[in-house]
Formats: sequence, C-alpha cells, structure tokens
Amino acid sequence: MATRQLGDRVMRAADMMWKIATRAKDYPARLCKQARKNFQITSAIWEDSLRDPYIAECLDNITSNKLPLVNLKILRKLIEKMNQTSYSSSRKNRSEFTKDLISSQGLITIIIDELERYIQGIN
Repeated sequence: MATRQLGDRVMRAADMMWKIATRAKDYPARLCKQARKNFQITSAIWEDSLRDPYIAECLDNITSNKLPLVNLKILRKLIEKMNQTSYSSSRKNRSEFTKDLISSQGLITIIIDELERYIQGIN
C-alpha cells in the first residue's frame, strides 16, 4: 500500500509539473522551464505506457499551436526514453513510433513551421 501511495504522489507531482510546463495557467517563464525539466527527469524512469497520455497531449498541443516548441522538447524527451525493443502485443518500438509520427502526424512539417515562426520572431 505504501508503494502505491508513493506512486500516486509521484504521478500527481508529475501531472502538476506537466500543467506548469505546458502553461495551463499563466506561470512565470522560469518556473515553466524548471517544471519542464523536472517533468522530463521524472518521466525518464516511467514505463512506456505511462508516457502515452503525455505523448498524445504533446501532439495535440503541437497541432493546435499551443506552445509547440515547449511540447516538441517534451515530446523529444518522452520518445528518447521509450523502450527500444518491441512492446508486448501490438505496441511499437521507438523507431516505428517515430516513423508513425512523421508519416501520420506530420511531425516534420510541424517542426519546420515552428522553426519558421521562430526565425520570423527573431527578425
């Protein structure tokens, strides 16, 4: 029971860091950056299945143009930490998942669009 409570607390803390990092409310930029880093550290030790909802939310945020650069950074870390071997049953490995993101989610186009917005913001 104590282990489960600890796991629940860790997940609640990770969810709080996620909300701050993706600016569910208007938080200071420095706090958001630290929350993103803490979320990435925490999620690095998770089972792949715990990352899935956050990967999906990153993709939703990116496609709806909600902090795409922040979500790309988080998405990259989530994918980097995915298991490299095949998942059990119908799950994909990291390589297959990345190929799917590129083909079905238009990840390359999203990255290029975000880069163009970034460059326009500099000029």
